[in-house]
Amino acid sequence: MRPSHHICLAILAVSVFLRADEAPRTQDASAALIPPNVTLRIPLRNYCEGLKCLDLQVGGKARTFLFDSGGGSTLITPELAKELGSAPYGRGVGYRMNGQAVEFNYCARFHGSLGAWELQHAPVAVFDLRKLLPPELPRLDGVVALDSFRGQVLTLDWAANELRILASSDIPSALGKTGVETRIATGENGASLCVLLPVTGERETLWFLLDSGDSAGTLVAPHLQKEHSIRVDARSTARLQVGTRASESLPVTVEAINYDGVLGTHYLKDHVITLDLRHLH
Repeated sequence: MRPSHHICLAILAVSVFLRADEAPRTQDASAALIPPNVTLRIPLRNYCEGLKCLDLQVGGKARTFLFDSGGGSTLITPELAKELGSAPYGRGVGYRMNGQAVEFNYCARFHGSLGAWELQHAPVAVFDLRKLLPPELPRLDGVVALDSFRGQVLTLDWAANELRILASSDIPSALGKTGVETRIATGENGASLCVLLPVTGERETLWFLLDSGDSAGTLVAPHLQKEHSIRVDARSTARLQVGTRASESLPVTVEAINYDGVLGTHYLKDHVITLDLRHLH
């Protein structure tokens, strides 16, 4: 059975912004603050209807992780945690895009590699993705979120099926060509990492979540249409200007969400985005 976009939307549901009263220890990411000597290219491959996954080496094996720029925190499954000999502990709370709470645990330490790029999290979130995904979708060992690239400049190139962690020498050109102003969301205790991009509204600047886990198209919250901040026409399209880029007509879906809007895989497939994730410590 070919999964629908509503099935794929299950993945984007866990934006793990952690509650401050249950904060984990700070991620050990000091090594990640050093930019690579040369730009590192991380291959992506198709997972389901525009969603992308990558191969992460963990425990001497290649594991399949979804790349989710809206996920907030990198996470692993309980099965992988057990295989690595790490018992989950504690309790965290994340929230679906509609505001529904989702609980998860932690493992004390996690290490993986994407080619020459090393991922280290202490602790890492643990969540059973089978609670969200139907059995016909390929098995996932976890989710890689933007917190794994904290301190770097990262290019998302959906059309080329790759992420690029930029060397210092390549950063100015990439930011000049494909950089977008961002608002960084790190949750109440600073452990998570998502980005929101500015969208010009009728009366004010709006902020749309950049979410590579959203395959349902560009989402717009109902209050924007009600207040005429975004004008959605009879064809369910709206003219949107993201950052300083030219305005364009995009198909949109009006949906009750926690954000002004969401730019998902439909936007990413036509737009290369470079994110400056430095200076977050």
